[in-house]
Amino acid sequence: LETIQLPKSINVIHEKLFTRCVSLKEVDIPGIRYIGAEAFSDCKSLKKLTNAEAVESIEREAFWNCNSLEWPSFGNSLNKIGEVAFLNCFSFKQIVIPDSVTEIRRRAFCHCDNLEKLVLPASLKIWNQSATKCCPKLHTIVNRSNLSCQIYDFDWYRIWKTNKKRIKKVPA
Repeated sequence: LETIQLPKSINVIHEKLFTRCVSLKEVDIPGIRYIGAEAFSDCKSLKKLTNAEAVESIEREAFWNCNSLEWPSFGNSLNKIGEVAFLNCFSFKQIVIPDSVTEIRRRAFCHCDNLEKLVLPASLKIWNQSATKCCPKLHTIVNRSNLSCQIYDFDWYRIWKTNKKRIKKVPA
């Protein structure tokens, strides 16, 4: 199985539905609103997720270990990124999270080894310090929310700064 094109009439991808589809490269999801836990976990060849504008919720480990995945273009319906949702997604370089997202859970982008820039949404209400844990190339976080976001500092190996001052929280 290399390509999946779901009809617009399907709006849910259930838990573990495509787990370990190691040859899967591209998925077209025009009507999907909910992506269940571990739905695509360990799909190491998955590169593209297209027509993801209707997605409202991404549950835990949904794209865990999708090493080849490029950051999809989610629309302004997305409101939740679950725990460990994108763990080990090595292909992410820049992520701009839609302004509709209100929660980013624990370790959502953990071990995204090539992630350099993260833009947080204005709508953010729930943030976990470990969301970007172990992202060694992450050097820029833009916080457009009213929430001061605690950030992981690799046990003092990384020093975060805003206006040349050391910080432990990205200010609103």
